[in-house]
Amino acid sequence: FAAFIFLPFSVLGKILHFIRRKLGHLPTEPHQLWGRIQSITQSIRLMQEFEVYKASAVYVTFETEQAQRAALKALNAGRFEVWTNKRVHLEGFALFRRNFILDIHEADEPDTCRWCDLDSTGAERIIRRICSLVVTFGMTLLSILTLPLIRVHINTIFYSVILSTYNIIIPLVVQAMVSFEKHPDEGDKQQSLYINIALFRWINTVVVTDLTTPFLAKLGVETFDMMNSVNALLISEMVYSPILKFLDIGGIIQRHYLAPRAKTQELMHDNFHGGYYSMAERYTDFTKVLLLCIFYSPYYPIIFFFGVGILFVQFWTDKIL
Repeated sequence: FAAFIFLPFSVLGKILHFIRRKLGHLPTEPHQLWGRIQSITQSIRLMQEFEVYKASAVYVTFETEQAQRAALKALNAGRFEVWTNKRVHLEGFALFRRNFILDIHEADEPDTCRWCDLDSTGAERIIRRICSLVVTFGMTLLSILTLPLIRVHINTIFYSVILSTYNIIIPLVVQAMVSFEKHPDEGDKQQSLYINIALFRWINTVVVTDLTTPFLAKLGVETFDMMNSVNALLISEMVYSPILKFLDIGGIIQRHYLAPRAKTQELMHDNFHGGYYSMAERYTDFTKVLLLCIFYSPYYPIIFFFGVGILFVQFWTDKIL
């Protein structure tokens, strides 16, 4: 069960693909695949002939950077001018067809553009983000309800292990949710991913322990008291979380189980890729430890030394992996 939880979504996708193929939902024979390619190609040609698509964005290339800077300076308009289509500081020659103010900005790198999401409207993007935040709030509420029960009825060590496990599992779920959002570029996607993961990890790691501790148990020496819970959490973050990342259970399954059973050389090579590295996920892990140290430092000044140790272990774990 634990191995299944920590599988990367690429492995889960391959497992679902295997199940669908065994159930007959996917073609497997060469002539079936060729027939499917022919059908899709014909559908694309019909769409090109009979449907008219509006431009989502227009990209202009320049021979020199100086020409690009000159065009951006001449066509630069304020947000108020773009929204209202009323010229305030913009010159008359910069109007498109003498009537329209264009929303001009420097384009992102081609590798960072999400080309399939460029036609999405602002309302659609906002609705999808709100849905992701609602799901994140739901998972946070579930964590708030379950963690205190574990802490009271079992022990603080198991509580810290489950909390660290949540901090590893939930980012995988958040990544799956964010993949259904619409983002014009990868930077916008990473921003949304950071907000969702940070919201859960900050509340889950820092706030829950303080809210579920009675006032008279803040500085006690009993097992349930807050300082003992924070100590257990620090040890878990320093030992348990890096060990789980270092074991790379999903990578082991990819390399030793899925790769030997791949049907083609290309599919086999896909199973030997390194682990997915997300800047948003790593930054939330860093800020979580930093916030934990700052929040509990008035009660426990030595916590900063534990924080340095955790960040040291995280750095070398990421460097090795």
